[in-house]
Amino acid sequence: MWRKRVRPAFAGLLAVAAALLLVAWGVGRIASDRTVLTQYLLWIPTLGVLVAATPLLLVSFLLDRRAQHWRLAPIALLLFAVAHFSIIDLRLHRAWSRETPGATLSVLHWNMSYPFRKRWPALRDAVPNDPSPDVVALTNPIPVSRRFAELTEHLGPEYAAAHIGRLAVLTRLPILDFGSASLQVPPPWDTDALDAPLTEHDRAAPVARPASGPQWFDRGQILYVVLDADRAIGRQLTLWVIDLPSDRRLARDRLARYVARRLDQLRAGDDPSSITLPEPDLIVGDFNIPRGSASLRRITRGFRHAHDLDGPGYHATWPRAFPLYHIDHMFLAPWLTATDYRILDPGISAHRMQTARIRPIPTQPR
Repeated sequence: MWRKRVRPAFAGLLAVAAALLLVAWGVGRIASDRTVLTQYLLWIPTLGVLVAATPLLLVSFLLDRRAQHWRLAPIALLLFAVAHFSIIDLRLHRAWSRETPGATLSVLHWNMSYPFRKRWPALRDAVPNDPSPDVVALTNPIPVSRRFAELTEHLGPEYAAAHIGRLAVLTRLPILDFGSASLQVPPPWDTDALDAPLTEHDRAAPVARPASGPQWFDRGQILYVVLDADRAIGRQLTLWVIDLPSDRRLARDRLARYVARRLDQLRAGDDPSSITLPEPDLIVGDFNIPRGSASLRRITRGFRHAHDLDGPGYHATWPRAFPLYHIDHMFLAPWLTATDYRILDPGISAHRMQTARIRPIPTQPR
């Protein structure tokens, strides 16, 4: 009785569960975050799908070893997920790529968010200084004053700082200019403002806060720093450091559309109460949007991710203890390329660091 009915039925249920998981994952990868529903499907991590679906199918086969044509579908989906993880996430096909020699600029970005701020440990073992990065971009450097002094002492006396709000840059390169602006992202209880024209949103009366639930919200911030990188890469470099809200209630595609319009407004100098934003050459920051999402392209517009330019490796930055999501990014202008892109574990904070060496493409005019 057990062998004839229960075991085959249970084996079928396991195979169906694996197939549904793989289908949901596949729909998320194809549709990306263009809708709210597929946004959450996109957030199903590929590594998690492989860890869950593989034993489900294996146990299903062990319970019922008879050849079943219906089992081919989940197996094919699993093989597709393995190929996706190997090519898109690990980039194993670039294992034999060769690095072109030339002058480079080392850049490190780290979101220093830490849930236990009163017990923040020393940073000397977190930020590498052998060799020290040329540029260190930080989001959420809290507490600021003492930590900046500690970081500067750790990196060396030649480092200067550009710090406004929750964003900062420490660099040994001369700082020519810097400035910052709020991205003015509407609160999650006023999502209709994401689609409203910026001027209309500025004039609109604020929506009342909800009686319950989180009362604080992150409006996003951008910091630009113009660096004299002539000695390092032969030209000036404009860096953007971006921090976007992490609230899961925000539809990422609508958020990205809004942020893109806000950045265009700042580029054009159409906000008299804020800065005029120079065009970037390098964009880093905590976007709170997974790598490969369609919404990211609305903000970066032709810039390439350092992950796609370098050799193989597993690149995920959050959560730090067991990273599944690559939400901290480094995007380069078409005239730049990246080598030695790596994710480092600082041992503290909720995020891992990202670091790379960037250089101009010799044949690519700016």
